[in-house]
Amino acid sequence: MDSARSMPSGESRAWFWPRALALGLVFSASLAAVRCADDHGVPTAPTPSFSTLSGAWSGTVSEPTAGTGRLVVVLEERAVAGLGSVLSGGWTVTFQNAGRNDSGTLTGSVSNGQAAIELSPGSRPSCPAPTPPFEPLPAGNWSLLVTTSPRLLSGSSLYFTCTASLPGNVELSR
Repeated sequence: MDSARSMPSGESRAWFWPRALALGLVFSASLAAVRCADDHGVPTAPTPSFSTLSGAWSGTVSEPTAGTGRLVVVLEERAVAGLGSVLSGGWTVTFQNAGRNDSGTLTGSVSNGQAAIELSPGSRPSCPAPTPPFEPLPAGNWSLLVTTSPRLLSGSSLYFTCTASLPGNVELSR
């Protein structure tokens, strides 16, 4: 077979081989770049970046009478100009003693790496009327004071009964 016949417009091999070689080199370089870029075929997920506390958190909360329970909170953080951030959302706590399980709404604030969170139950225990000059405690509420980081909320908790506040700890992660 005469290769001159397969060249466009009767041009010689001098036109074909340099261009074929150049195309082959470009193709090989492109293929090598793609292979290097995909890290040998091992996919990697990007590391999530959390700029707010918004989202679901779960972990443990403790107090002396109920022991340690599982706490799940869903937070929504909103920035307030000049004041830090405010929190809102919901929560659920479960203990081995199912009589202490509860859920409700939450409110709070965040400033300088600390969050003060108030967990208010959907239903409150009945308490006897307080004797003056004492005010009734917010029975059933939890107050949390936690140090914040992108993946961890940890600190102290107070659970309010009809007559006292019971100290404990809380640690939540996402």
